[in-house]
Amino acid sequence: MDTGVVIRVDVRDVGDHVLADRIQFQQAINNLVRNAVDAVAGRDLGLVRITGRSLGNQGYEIVVEDDGPGIPEDQMDRIFQPMTTTKASGMGLGLSVTRSIIESHDAVLTVGRSPLGGAAFSFCLSPVLELEAA
Repeated sequence: MDTGVVIRVDVRDVGDHVLADRIQFQQAINNLVRNAVDAVAGRDLGLVRITGRSLGNQGYEIVVEDDGPGIPEDQMDRIFQPMTTTKASGMGLGLSVTRSIIESHDAVLTVGRSPLGGAAFSFCLSPVLELEAA
């Protein structure tokens, strides 16, 4: 039987604009997606879903979630601390760095249980509002 990971991307309202450092933002998304892929690796067709949607004047929400085992409840409070990992190997720096990047963009990175069954990480970037003509 084939094993693999299906990554579904559903990004809406692509005309919306947010203020973000492109390189840092790519690093943050890369870290979240890599963790999600690692969480479902080795299973028959693990699922990773990346969604983006406008929240109007509140910003643009990004969610990265998977159907893996999720994060144990006893680790939820400290999952963003440096040197914390649920993996057999790794240094436990990825989520700490990701959180710092997201916070440097005046956003908050949250973690919870995904409707898919695994972990869900989300954050909301502030919109760039058009300046009124003087």
